[in-house]
Amino acid sequence: MVALAGAIVVCMSCRNDEAVVSQVCHKEEGPTEITEDLLVYVSRSGGISYVFSAPLYYVYPSPKSLQVTPKGLKIVSFNADGDSAMALTADYGIHRENERLMEAKRHVVIRNLQSGEVVETEHIIWDMNRRRLYSNTQTRQLRPDGSVYIGESFESDEQFEQYTIVKPKLLLYEE
Repeated sequence: MVALAGAIVVCMSCRNDEAVVSQVCHKEEGPTEITEDLLVYVSRSGGISYVFSAPLYYVYPSPKSLQVTPKGLKIVSFNADGDSAMALTADYGIHRENERLMEAKRHVVIRNLQSGEVVETEHIIWDMNRRRLYSNTQTRQLRPDGSVYIGESFESDEQFEQYTIVKPKLLLYEE
């Protein structure tokens, strides 16, 4: 009888602490996938379109549908002949899958591997729907002849073959 009374007292004193339940049941907002040393080959019409690599890659599920590269990224695109055409590197990247936008930030360097021209900026957006790269931040262009141009912004095709530096100013260095 004493055991039954003790069990009743224990059961009656049990209740759910709403704060504890809320904490336990709260869904984590972190990534659902973490990949190290990622290397992805993307093809279009039977040929390699570009190669994407990142030392660390996070995937966040819907509704965000984001992929984040907090330790940098590298993208190499290829032309119709299969030759490497453009290389983009940056210290941070984020792909907004639902919007089909990829942003690269911090020390963004784009190299035209055919002409040798280089564009540097701090932020660039790759609009996959429009197949365009653009930046609304100061941009520096280095040409193979050694000339350097500084512009207010930048826009290019995906292959970095045809691009525009907005309001360029030539920098001259004297020795």
